[in-house]
Amino acid sequence: MKIKLIFLEFPFKRNLSINDTSNPNIVIKNLFYNQIYINISIGSLKREIPFYIYLQQYANVVQSGNVIDSQVKGLFNESLSETYKIIKQCDSFVNGDMNKGILSLDKFFINNIFSNFTFYLSKQNRLFSHITEGGKIGFKLFKSYDESLDTCFIKNLKKNNLISSSIFLLKYDSNKNSGKLIIGAFPHSYDKLHYKEEYFISDHIEKDYVPMYWVFKFDEIKINDEIIEKNNKEIYFYYELGFIIGSYGFFQKLKNKDSFKYYFENNTKCFKTKLTINDLETNEYKQNIKGDYFVYYCDKDTDVKKLNISTISFVKKSMNYIFYFDENDLWIEKGNYKYFIILERNVYNSGWCFGKPFFEKYSMIFDYDNSQIGLYTKILNDKSDDKNDLGKNNIILYILVIIGLLIIIGFLVFWLIKCYINLPRKKRANELIDENFEYEEAKLSI
Repeated sequence: MKIKLIFLEFPFKRNLSINDTSNPNIVIKNLFYNQIYINISIGSLKREIPFYIYLQQYANVVQSGNVIDSQVKGLFNESLSETYKIIKQCDSFVNGDMNKGILSLDKFFINNIFSNFTFYLSKQNRLFSHITEGGKIGFKLFKSYDESLDTCFIKNLKKNNLISSSIFLLKYDSNKNSGKLIIGAFPHSYDKLHYKEEYFISDHIEKDYVPMYWVFKFDEIKINDEIIEKNNKEIYFYYELGFIIGSYGFFQKLKNKDSFKYYFENNTKCFKTKLTINDLETNEYKQNIKGDYFVYYCDKDTDVKKLNISTISFVKKSMNYIFYFDENDLWIEKGNYKYFIILERNVYNSGWCFGKPFFEKYSMIFDYDNSQIGLYTKILNDKSDDKNDLGKNNIILYILVIIGLLIIIGFLVFWLIKCYINLPRKKRANELIDENFEYEEAKLSI
């Protein structure tokens, strides 16, 4: 029996409010938060709520509209939903953004049907938390503190038979501020035209971290062809981060380059500014994001190619693959400036964090059940690879057809010639007499 493949596609957008005249510090601050969200209708009134996507947080959370004035007032009013149920009255949490939440059950309108979802209704948030009026969807592998396991969004989808498997990925559009969140199956299962299983590679995450995070270890990191770091460098993956955060070792090597010194120490067209983040991961056990950063940027007419950073490579030998960023990837142009996508921490650190610039370039596949991350080394394109492959196949087919026709024609010619040769010969006039008549040679006399 053939098993039906079920997967979901949610269009997502980025909540970003900057313009070309904005001050660089404002631009940097806004770009830091990659606030991407999907809209889901919940409750008996089908109230549409923007749910923001977090890769390194666990619970599905909805902000309540019934909170005290000092709190973020959510869009969902649980008292107006006839299908809303309380599973457990207020839980208090030591860690995380949510200080007090009610374990709840209500209808989520997904895939044109209502399904029961378990979530936290947030009634009180911590002071320094990056909270919106909507909700949160967490895709972390395991809870960081005393959250209910039932509030995992992807587990709720699976429980309600809305997906075939716990696979998910982000796929950015060309404008880089929207795209699709796809959950439920590998791309080679539902889009065989563009994705082939033989091109898919993956590896397990590092499991020596409790709780488990989406994290890889890389064998080598290079600037151009020079190895600057090696021996299992940690890299954490964050949908919610708008930049890449580099390690101490990386920036030590980078800042020692003469070209980098010239541009950021002696050039009046390039600048360095400080950025403080105190509202993201502030209350988590492991705080990869909170802290002070240095951000590098230049006037937009600066020839950043002369910085001599043509490629930054990340080598993962277990996958036999090299992730890289070239000079076209390393800068974001907004307004009158170009911003370097890699931020420097103001304290010593050995790890990296990969945010939006990485996921724009690589559509990573996250396998929740098997704790693996992968990607396709080749994605077929309608305008190039597919047509080229199709064209090659057509040429081969045409050649085979022509050869077959030539063989048939040759055989027919041979058969016709043979038939012609074997046809009865037409008799001459002097032969048109009785075949039994016997001729004798005349004798001449002299």
